[in-house]
Amino acid sequence: MINSLMQSLKLLAFLLGVPFGFALLLQWIGSGIRKSGVSRLGNAYWYLVSPGVACHETGHALGCLLTFCRITKFVPFRIGEDGTLGYVMHESKSGWKGAVSNLVIATGPIWFGCIVIVGLTKLFTGTATVANYGDYFSNDALPGFLDYIWACFKSSKSLLFSLSGDAFSSWWLAALWFCLVFCVASEIGLSDVDVASMWKGLLCVVAVLLLSGMIPVVRDWYASGLHALLPQLFLVHSLMAFAVLVDAVLLLLMRLFVRR
Repeated sequence: MINSLMQSLKLLAFLLGVPFGFALLLQWIGSGIRKSGVSRLGNAYWYLVSPGVACHETGHALGCLLTFCRITKFVPFRIGEDGTLGYVMHESKSGWKGAVSNLVIATGPIWFGCIVIVGLTKLFTGTATVANYGDYFSNDALPGFLDYIWACFKSSKSLLFSLSGDAFSSWWLAALWFCLVFCVASEIGLSDVDVASMWKGLLCVVAVLLLSGMIPVVRDWYASGLHALLPQLFLVHSLMAFAVLVDAVLLLLMRLFVRR
């Protein structure tokens, strides 16, 4: 029983713990960026990062489409008197279906933001962003959790350094890529409203995975599925780590800029 529980917890750590940990970290760093940006530029800062805000709200809208929740109003960017920058209004479902739908909708900015970063890199450099799982781990066994997190950051650091060389055909393309990626990365995190709306769905998913993981056949199926998915998950997690690095660098630069 204890072994089954530990295996289920390890599964949850890779599937949910890593992305939500990165998402909360992005939200924390993003909050610092917003405070620094607004203190220096006022509302002009929000117009500067408006592509990222629109990307964030589009992620929510796509989450609605994936869960078949009808969108009643979609505002990708508009500075409201109440401080909102954009929003998606949609129909609500009841019960566990509504909870899971809210989870998918709330996390839309995470997975959609990663897709946009890959697309921008492909567009500006001609090659897609690649984080090769095989460069860090073998497929024989699941890696250690902390080793996996460290590998995500190592992969994202390598990506950042590779893009600083001859990846771009001109300096202005590199500057435009960086500005757009900064906009997306700075708004990829979950807002307080997103976090509040996703918890019931997250608890439902955790409960199902934990309980079903107690069944040996299901646990083995989960384990084999995780082995097959981990290289793809590593790409997503590395992109989130990359967004964390970009945000951290920008926060440092903005703090220095504000102090001057």
